[in-house]
Amino acid sequence: MRQKAFATALLLALLLAAGCTDRIDYRLPANPQAFIGSDFVNPDNPDDAYLSFTYNGRTYIPYGALQGRLTGKDVGPCLGYLLGGEVKDDHTRVFGLRADPDGHWMAIISRDGFMEQPSFWRAVDTVGQDIPVPEFIISLHYDFWE
Repeated sequence: MRQKAFATALLLALLLAAGCTDRIDYRLPANPQAFIGSDFVNPDNPDDAYLSFTYNGRTYIPYGALQGRLTGKDVGPCLGYLLGGEVKDDHTRVFGLRADPDGHWMAIISRDGFMEQPSFWRAVDTVGQDIPVPEFIISLHYDFWE
């Protein structure tokens, strides 16, 4: 009877630990990047402008929203936080995607997360290219990407 209780407790602990690996790790790295927002204007349409940020020499603008569920297995380590003007947005974090080793995509995820859904940003240098879109991203059909 004691062995059965121990085995059950061990199994529950393992199941709980496995569930924790699905969680997104919002911890900032030791030297987090401050992602500074700026304007990006579509070169083909001056009336089509977007908020953008730059990372590793590439400019990213909004592309889509979450379709389904996002887990810690989908996003890489936190890269940093958004900086609007002089204001550090400590709750909004920037992540790369694990399924995207080429860095075409970035995820903006609120640490609070309950009311704010993740948004997905795409590198502007991929416009016109047929790059894989992760299954959890749904396009919001911004003019630039159409």
